[in-house]
Amino acid sequence: MCNFFKKFNKFSWIKLCFFLPLWGLGGFGFLFAQDPQNAHFLASPLSLNPALTGTTTEGRFLFNYRSQWAKLPGDFVTYQTSYDQYLPKIKSGLGIYVLGDRAGSAGVKNDQIQLSYAYDLRLNSQAGLRMGLQVGYGNRYVDYYKLIFGDQLTTQGYTGNNTQETAGIRNLNINYFDTGSGMVLYGENAFLGVAVHHLNQPNVSWTGGTDILNRKISIQGGFKKTFKFRNQKNPYDYTGSFMPNFQYVRQGDFQMLNVGLQAYLSPLILGFYYKDIPIRKGYGGALVSLFGFEYQNMVFMYSYEAGLGGFAQFTGGGHEVSFILKTDKARPKYRRKGSKKYKTPFPNLLF
Repeated sequence: MCNFFKKFNKFSWIKLCFFLPLWGLGGFGFLFAQDPQNAHFLASPLSLNPALTGTTTEGRFLFNYRSQWAKLPGDFVTYQTSYDQYLPKIKSGLGIYVLGDRAGSAGVKNDQIQLSYAYDLRLNSQAGLRMGLQVGYGNRYVDYYKLIFGDQLTTQGYTGNNTQETAGIRNLNINYFDTGSGMVLYGENAFLGVAVHHLNQPNVSWTGGTDILNRKISIQGGFKKTFKFRNQKNPYDYTGSFMPNFQYVRQGDFQMLNVGLQAYLSPLILGFYYKDIPIRKGYGGALVSLFGFEYQNMVFMYSYEAGLGGFAQFTGGGHEVSFILKTDKARPKYRRKGSKKYKTPFPNLLF
């Protein structure tokens, strides 16, 4: 752990060694009980907005892996898995979402499982409104023996001795009930949605006090322009598209704005994002580059997040991998006439 801090003076070394394990405990106000944030937010629709549950007629399985700040001691890793399905007879989508988040050298863990439901209301032949609900269960855990307390630090750094602190953390496991909701207005080539997570604001304190999981309010949207062209050396038409999109998030005192452009040229997927645009002074944000490809019913994507600002050079950036699989089991009666593609309840704006 200590090799990393050779670049710092003694005082900075002590501050970082002491506070890094506490980031997951809410040691800093601006990181107090915050949710993990995807660089490529469109690749995890159920965590983005419960109203996006079942936006394809095929069953859809998604897996996301994110590693952040690889150069820092401890793991900052997030796993996300989901499955959702549209049920045309009841005009509804059902889904399940599982999150596993590991933050810092103190062994802080946050696990969640959420059930999602969305109802699709067609306003006319070209527009619709989706309304979604999400209910679930969460667990937060911290390894007491990996925490670093003040009596383990001197002007020379970490002593390695056992702490004499015995009070403060009363329950290493916190279980809580969680709820969320959202809606999405969509047209043939665009969508605009709003979601509110942690509606009930559960208390997730380890100390027996109050550590509220603040409501997370997010607004997301995008516009998709498609085109086709014919390859002179190949009799098949190639389909392409580009989609500018955005996400705004506010949770407690924390707020973030992400904007980006995603392009698709079968089978390649390319994208560029500016994550965490500086809304407040002191926020440097990050640049995200995305590369992926589609093969049959599968999509693979990788993104790299390069942080901006003075501290970014020490973090190692962020890596994100996404895998999407569609089961392709829609019933034939939902096909478009004269087409092999299925008629979806939501325009093909997401994966």
